[in-house]
Amino acid sequence: MELINRYIVTRWQKLFFTFTVCLVAGFANAGNQPFGFTTICSAGETCSITRPTMVAFGTDSLFVFKIMQGTFVCDVNAFNLDPRPGNPQKTCSVPSARSNVPVSSETLAEQSKTVLPGGLADGRYVIVSKFSGRVLAVKDASQENGAEIVQAEYSGSANQRWLVKRLTDGYYSIRAIHSLKSLDVVGWGQQDGTPIQQLNWLNSWNQNWNLQALGEGYFSIISRFSGKSLDVFELSREDGAEIRIWTYWGGDNQQWQFIPAELLDSGEVSLPEPNRNQLSF
Repeated sequence: MELINRYIVTRWQKLFFTFTVCLVAGFANAGNQPFGFTTICSAGETCSITRPTMVAFGTDSLFVFKIMQGTFVCDVNAFNLDPRPGNPQKTCSVPSARSNVPVSSETLAEQSKTVLPGGLADGRYVIVSKFSGRVLAVKDASQENGAEIVQAEYSGSANQRWLVKRLTDGYYSIRAIHSLKSLDVVGWGQQDGTPIQQLNWLNSWNQNWNLQALGEGYFSIISRFSGKSLDVFELSREDGAEIRIWTYWGGDNQQWQFIPAELLDSGEVSLPEPNRNQLSF
C-alpha cells in the first residue's frame, strides 16, 4: 500500500508539471494561428482543402481543431465551438503552409495541447486507452441494450468506433457506430466500480460526458451525473477488460485519445503505443 501511495503522489506531480508546460506553450505561441500553422482564410471567408487536414480555428492562443476536407466557411458553425467569443479576428490555419498536407500523429498529439477543454470536434473516433493501447468497444459487437463496454485489441470493426457529438450545454454524447446506442452508466450508479453499458440514447445525465483535455493528445471522460471518470477496471491490459467509472486520480487507465476513424483507415495515423511504465495489477 505504501508503494501505491507513493506512486499516486508521483503521478499527480507529473500531471501538474504537464499542465504547467501546456499553459506556457499556449502563451508562447500567441497569435492568429498555432505555432507551425499558416493561415488559409479569415473568419467568414470560404476555405478549400483537397485532403483530410487538421484545421485550427481561433486567435490569440486559443484554438479549436477539426479534421476538414473540401470547401467550408471559416466560422463557428463549421467548428461547433467559439474559442474567442466577441473577437472577430479569428482565422483558419493548417500545418506546414500547405492546405493539402494531411495531419500526422505528431500533429494530433502536439496541437491537442492547446485545444480548449471540451473542444473536441464532432466526428467518428476510435477511443484509445493510454494505459493499455487497447480501444473502447462494445463486447461481442452486440446491438442489444445492456451490452457491456470493454477494451479490445483494435480490429477496425464498427463496435470499436464512436460517434462523438457536442451537446448544446457543452457535454458530449458518445454512441457506438454499429448500434447507435449510447455509453451509459448502469443503473444511474455513482459508486466507484459501476459498470458501463450501451443503451438507447435518452440524453440523460448518465449518458452525458465531459471531455477534459489533459495534454499530449489525451482526454479524461467524466460522467455528468456522478463526476467520475471512465476507467479501465483494475488497471488491466487484457482484451475484454471491463470499463467502469471511478473517482478521477489521473492514472493512465483514465486517459483516452480520440483518433479520427478516417485517418486510421487512410493510414495517415496509427494507434499510440501504450504506457508500459505504470503499475498494473
